[in-house]
Amino acid sequence: MNENSLRTQGFVGGMSTNSFMTKVLPMFSLGLLMTGVGAYFGWNLPSIVLVVAMVIEFIMILTSSRWAYAERGSANAGIFLAFSTLSGMTLVPILKWALVVSGPSIIVQALGATVLTFGGLAAYGAITKKDFTGMGSFLFMAIIGILVASLINIFIGGTTLSLIISAVSVLVFSAYVLYDMSMIKNNFSDRDFITASLILYLDFILLFQNILQILGIVNSDD
Repeated sequence: MNENSLRTQGFVGGMSTNSFMTKVLPMFSLGLLMTGVGAYFGWNLPSIVLVVAMVIEFIMILTSSRWAYAERGSANAGIFLAFSTLSGMTLVPILKWALVVSGPSIIVQALGATVLTFGGLAAYGAITKKDFTGMGSFLFMAIIGILVASLINIFIGGTTLSLIISAVSVLVFSAYVLYDMSMIKNNFSDRDFITASLILYLDFILLFQNILQILGIVNSDD
């Protein structure tokens, strides 16, 4: 089967539907599962270990263009799953904070809202003919703005600003789901399934963190 015939059976100009369904979605789902495993085993770890995990996670994000794109067979998948496990460990502080604020129900609510939001946007991004890749520059600038506001809030420590930052972050990362789906459809090849899994995974986790933050702040004011 040549490339043109493959494109007619999948996303136009990018990754085939078959690769997305049989490689990206399973890898993405396995990453979320390993996040839960990481959170479970990281629950009672010392704070210094979680800090080290955060540093390693940050380094892995910065170097993802190397290990996610490189064709190393199963090694790519292993690195991705190691990264998602570390991400689960680094979620422990915000999960513990949420439990103190409102109990287990708030985590379930945030997870449910994330699944609905992410799932709806990803599905729309997959079936629509609209191309959202033009939002890339705007979204990058929005991320810079969020980072600057977050740094300012470290010194101010305002609940209202935290709520605003989280709300804006939800909007930005929701837009990133559409942007990343367009990138997968139009710019990725079938060999880029690890990278596709990674960017969608990050969209999901960042949405979850900020939705949980919003619910936690709202409940703490009640």
